[in-house]
Amino acid sequence: MTLVAEEKLDWNGKAPFEPARSLAECLLAPTRIYVKPLLAAIEASGGAADGAIKGLSHITGGGLSENLPRVLPDGLAAHVDLAKWTAPVVFGWLKRVANLDDEEMLRTFNCGVGLILVAAADQADTALTSLKASGETPTVIGEIEPGRGVKSSAKGKGEAEAVRYSGKLGIAR
Repeated sequence: MTLVAEEKLDWNGKAPFEPARSLAECLLAPTRIYVKPLLAAIEASGGAADGAIKGLSHITGGGLSENLPRVLPDGLAAHVDLAKWTAPVVFGWLKRVANLDDEEMLRTFNCGVGLILVAAADQADTALTSLKASGETPTVIGEIEPGRGVKSSAKGKGEAEAVRYSGKLGIAR
């Protein structure tokens, strides 16, 4: 049974978390396409081969916990500070009605982070400036650090280091 049926909702009715829109409009909204702003950022920061941008992770099924480790080389891990952004209100609704903890939310959903760009620390400002010039609102949410030997369950990456989280997952109200 789906959450929509369990909650006795109508796809064409008002979304319980955003009453100005239908549930279908909210849950079936198309994904954002980041190609143009990313190409501009790659170009502005030195190109694809030797530039500041070291990796890109589109956060889809598998959430942050599974997608981010896939772009990191062996021996490195990501530290993500959950307090750096606020997840859209739909994620609060999903968390509540599905009775999910933060760990499951981060493993399953993007929680409002559609794409992660991994950049060299000393050149990150160039990438941020380019993305802002393209109309994006980038946020630094963490850093790359040496691995700690804690392995991820990321599919397709084998023995990748797990993402380390700090802070609390904030959800818009």
